[in-house]
Amino acid sequence: SCLVKNKVMSSFKYKHMAAKYVSGTLGRIVKVHNNRILLYHSITSDLSSDIYDIDSSMFYNQMKILQNSKKKVVELADWPDNNQNVVITFDDGYIDTLTLAAPILSDFGFNFTVFVSPALISSNNKYLNKVELLELASNEYCSIGTHGYSHCDLTTCNKKKLRNEIHDSKSWLEDLLSTSICAMSYPYGMVNDKVKNEVDVAGYKIAVTSDFGSNKLGDDPLLLKRTDIWSFDNIDDYNLKLDGHWDWIKYIL
Repeated sequence: SCLVKNKVMSSFKYKHMAAKYVSGTLGRIVKVHNNRILLYHSITSDLSSDIYDIDSSMFYNQMKILQNSKKKVVELADWPDNNQNVVITFDDGYIDTLTLAAPILSDFGFNFTVFVSPALISSNNKYLNKVELLELASNEYCSIGTHGYSHCDLTTCNKKKLRNEIHDSKSWLEDLLSTSICAMSYPYGMVNDKVKNEVDVAGYKIAVTSDFGSNKLGDDPLLLKRTDIWSFDNIDDYNLKLDGHWDWIKYIL
């Protein structure tokens, strides 16, 4: 499995190099200054070979760039009021969101949203348990959203399973946290009309995909795009992503 993972990482690295070249040249043609939702997964203090594990020092530097930019970091539920907003989101609910990411974000005074799946809570030592989730939710800068009940591909669910995944994840979190849950992240970014309609029926106000790109005023609040941040991204890549140079990827994914 390690050999397969290394091959996948090597392949991604070369694709990233090619995408970096396009983003630094032709990417400026398609860039737009709309509202942008950043997508993170795990923040780590160890060397990692996973494309979604961001080194904590790199994450700090990225937040420093945001602080020095003209962009405004806002809560997911509060946007958009102009075209220069940035929202910070995390999928899955890893423990390091509490131990590494949250302290950095709190120091900067940045709001952030964490999407969790109840079935992953306490499932192993990578994910938050109930006590840790409650601690994270008590952070004044943090809001919690759902990521489906079991983190399955919602587009493959029958009607009963789909309802359980969308409604039960919401009620489970509301019961635990004693607060209203109005935001959702589609697991694996997978969504179709059937899924979106059920999310609407369940009472969610905002739902985010994994589709690359930014969002303008008037876009469907249940189909918001995000900008994926990867472990291979250096500071130049991050700046280009913030400015929309990588948005062209939406045309090939």
